[in-house]
Amino acid sequence: YDRFTHKQLKFFPNYFELIFCLGVLYHQKNPFKFLRGIKDSLTTKGQLVLETIILDGPSNMVLSVPDRYCMMRNVYWIPTESALITWFRRSGFKTVDIIAKDEVTNKEQSKTDYAPFFSLDEFSNQKDPSLTIEGFPGPIRISLIAK
Repeated sequence: YDRFTHKQLKFFPNYFELIFCLGVLYHQKNPFKFLRGIKDSLTTKGQLVLETIILDGPSNMVLSVPDRYCMMRNVYWIPTESALITWFRRSGFKTVDIIAKDEVTNKEQSKTDYAPFFSLDEFSNQKDPSLTIEGFPGPIRISLIAK
């Protein structure tokens, strides 16, 4: 995902009318470069549908993950909603419309016969489930359309 965006999307300037990006942004070491690569590959009327996680917190704050978030090593940055919108504006997007925002719950992030891996219960702080096991605020899922 990030290798394709950073190395190959530049070969498709103004090419795509619609790009879906689901659960990828927080895995990017450089979210501005990632978003700018997507923006540059969209047509003038193109749009991005993006789903990611954010934190509930003061405006324009970003968590710089030092090691792990919800036991995931490959998470680098988690913004608040206002910081996320700032990222989009600084990356060249003119409009950002939030279409959904929900707390991530253990009903959706749980073990199944098909995915017998860790669940949100194991990623959460046992004394305070609103925190991750590392002590950070828990994830909120946000979905948006950016143009």
